[in-house]
Amino acid sequence: MAKTKAFGVFITSSIVLLSTCVFSAPFLVSCGSQTASQPYADTVENRKKWGKLYTEYMDVLSDKKYDEAEKLCVEMEKYQPSSGPSCRSEIAVKQGNYEEADKQMALAIKLSPESSAYWEYAAIYAYHLKHYKEAVERATKAIELKGADDKLSSAYLIRGIQYRRDGQYQKALAEFDGAIKSVPENVEAFYLKGTCLDALGKTDEALAAYAEALRWEPNLQSAIKRRLAIFMRLRDRTNAKKELARSAEQAKVKMMASAKDWIPSDLTTAQVQAIEKNPKVE
Repeated sequence: MAKTKAFGVFITSSIVLLSTCVFSAPFLVSCGSQTASQPYADTVENRKKWGKLYTEYMDVLSDKKYDEAEKLCVEMEKYQPSSGPSCRSEIAVKQGNYEEADKQMALAIKLSPESSAYWEYAAIYAYHLKHYKEAVERATKAIELKGADDKLSSAYLIRGIQYRRDGQYQKALAEFDGAIKSVPENVEAFYLKGTCLDALGKTDEALAAYAEALRWEPNLQSAIKRRLAIFMRLRDRTNAKKELARSAEQAKVKMMASAKDWIPSDLTTAQVQAIEKNPKVE
């Protein structure tokens, strides 16, 4: 899986894929934890037709039959206009063309401007393209449109990451807390929260945040090594040795998720040493 590093944050292509979308009544497209209301045909029969087309689309997309997927996009948008460009954005991502994905998502938003999920995906695309200011603006729009059932954890993470990068740690913490409130088991939000707390000199709270990340992902090496860096900074050799032993033991176990979208899965020795000296480094 392709991976791009942006300001110390790893963004994998999985975060921008819409391949987790499923059809569900009453004619909503649910993308992972997001649900985007869209214009739809006014008969049950047409909704069923769209659902059948979408199932076929997902099958051919998983087989990388992009020409066939495009033909199905044309058919789907007859029943649900915004699903055409939305699905084309997914095809573009599968092909590694994020510029086209961004363009297609803009068309989807034009057809369904109140979709918080579409705005969130647009924010993710912009961040992947390193259009950071625009990514934050889109994430903010997604949050403004947030419905009662919308999660939007990536929108909160995007804003928090940018605040963190700018050294505005308190504001970043508020965003990461928003992501955690949205998804309580949000490993990445807990990890990033820990980095901000450490930068603010709140080492006990930082250790607790990393511990929470490790509760959900026990072998997240980057969190273990962040804890190690804190104990080394505090000259706490006993706990530092415990973290070293923990790191060695967990290295034998495969991660529950092989890659993280917004955080590194591991840190080098040089990075740990740098964090020990200065917790504000990326």
